[in-house]
Amino acid sequence: MAERMWYYLQENEQVGPIPQEELLRMLSQGVLPRTTYVWAEGMGQWQPASEIPELGGQVPAGGTGYGPAYGMPSQGLVRPASVTVFGILNIIFGALGLLCSPFGLIAVFIPQQQGMPADWTI
Repeated sequence: MAERMWYYLQENEQVGPIPQEELLRMLSQGVLPRTTYVWAEGMGQWQPASEIPELGGQVPAGGTGYGPAYGMPSQGLVRPASVTVFGILNIIFGALGLLCSPFGLIAVFIPQQQGMPADWTI
């Protein structure tokens, strides 16, 4: 039996036909996001690849739904600059607290003089 041939939409242009094996490879490697609309002979209309059981169906068991195969950037999620700045400040002030805490403990345990005794002369 011949392998099923697929078409997909890229920038509103129809691409194909390509073998199912090639389409599966492109989806699994993140070349195409799973939201890409695909069509093959026998289908009524174009559908997202994520809705077609032959192409992996919904989110795989144990999958997170993130990553290049799901249309997310391959470099991961972008962290806001404010999170980075507050993280760095947290490290700096935490280190200062650790470095200065021995001085605070020493100050607590050193007896303080209450003043000079009356019999002492200067």
